[in-house]
Amino acid sequence: MTGNSGAAGEAQGPLLGKVVLVTRARDPDEAADGGIVALLEKAGARPLVVPTIVFHPPSDPTGLTRAIEGLRTGEYGWVAFTSAQAVRCAWEASGHDPRAFGLARIAVVGPATARALEQRGLSADLVARQSRADGLAVDMVARLRAEGGSPRVLFPRAARGSSVLADALRSAGYPVDLVVAYETRAPEPDALAGLVRELEQGRVDAVVFTSGSTVDNLCDCLGLRAGELLGRCRIGSIGPVTTEAARARGLRVDVVAPRASVESLVGTLAETYAASPGSLETAAPTR
Repeated sequence: MTGNSGAAGEAQGPLLGKVVLVTRARDPDEAADGGIVALLEKAGARPLVVPTIVFHPPSDPTGLTRAIEGLRTGEYGWVAFTSAQAVRCAWEASGHDPRAFGLARIAVVGPATARALEQRGLSADLVARQSRADGLAVDMVARLRAEGGSPRVLFPRAARGSSVLADALRSAGYPVDLVVAYETRAPEPDALAGLVRELEQGRVDAVVFTSGSTVDNLCDCLGLRAGELLGRCRIGSIGPVTTEAARARGLRVDVVAPRASVESLVGTLAETYAASPGSLETAAPTR
């Protein structure tokens, strides 16, 4: 568990002094002045970083290895990424060689994934207008239909990731190879022992969730006490899919980012505290 003392003393704003639980690990590709932790610190909050997702290589890496070789030989017309982690894993499998992506064009789910490409000397040919898998599916189908042909699409993703994109492309008549780029697992319960104490003692003001997996893994680790402990905090969600996962776990969602980005999530959380800095009973949920 990593606690941060917050930004410099000059930081001001509605999040000043608020302890905000961040349920994902620091992104190794984020610059020092970017990412959710830095954004919270700039708003005056004190981020408490407790990752609820641990990334692991795939149990069988041969599928990704073969797929990267297929990119090199021109087997794919497009490769689609729905997470920065998938970009990192494909990059590792390529031997850090941008030429491995051949002539294939690249589609990504949003700006964070696009930045992960740029940091490796690659650029996205298509960035979804709505930063969700279904939004990327709509934009890719429109682009492919406009261009004609039936290019094969490579889709590296998590072992238990969503198949929304692949299903939509296949329904539209495009062949898709879905390969496992990485696996996600919950942390060991002992790793959250310190967090449980912080929640029990009322030292966490808000929780921000950036994926359904962060919701499920945290609730699994907290067990039957998840609703009780998290119910004491103001809960923020990055978008509708994450919100649905939280509500399925019986959690009350107070803040939903209007755009699926950490910038929007932190900004909306700050707005709710500016409008209602008191207890949760006085805070009106945003949708």
